[in-house]
Amino acid sequence: MVICLMFYWDSPYWYASSGMEKHAKEALKQFRGSESNNDEEMSEILQSVKNEPDKMSFSEGFKKSFSNRKYFEPFIVLNVLFLLKLLSGKFAIDFNAVEIIQKVSSQFDEHISAIIMASIYLIGSLLFIPLVKRVARKTLIISSAFVMGVSLLMLGLYLYSKSHNSLQVLQDLSL
Repeated sequence: MVICLMFYWDSPYWYASSGMEKHAKEALKQFRGSESNNDEEMSEILQSVKNEPDKMSFSEGFKKSFSNRKYFEPFIVLNVLFLLKLLSGKFAIDFNAVEIIQKVSSQFDEHISAIIMASIYLIGSLLFIPLVKRVARKTLIISSAFVMGVSLLMLGLYLYSKSHNSLQVLQDLSL
């Protein structure tokens, strides 16, 4: 991954603030696609760089981040999304994935279970990449949360029925 990131473009804003306008235009074309008209956005970036003060201390930048709604709102949204992800149980599933797969179906070796989990993440990520440009992010987040919630509910019901010998219908779905 580190090797791939070495060949990835920096942001057009960073190039513009570093005085490399040509690289900024190329990076913007790389990010937005060659067929889109990037001139207006490039002029906005250059104007934004021109209007910003040259040097800003950490404390000034920190104050600006929390006093200006333009910066504060995305910060709050990002942190709420992270908190929801934390509370959803995703990390608990990640840390205990091998044990969960072992409980659901003991026919897999624990190393194969880890490979299965990694494959699920990879396939899920690859399926969502084309959707990011076609579907609104809000819709993707909601649908992803819904699918994750239903999946966790089904897993919980299955594990409960397996440990308490109840809900025979769910046990018949055994892998």
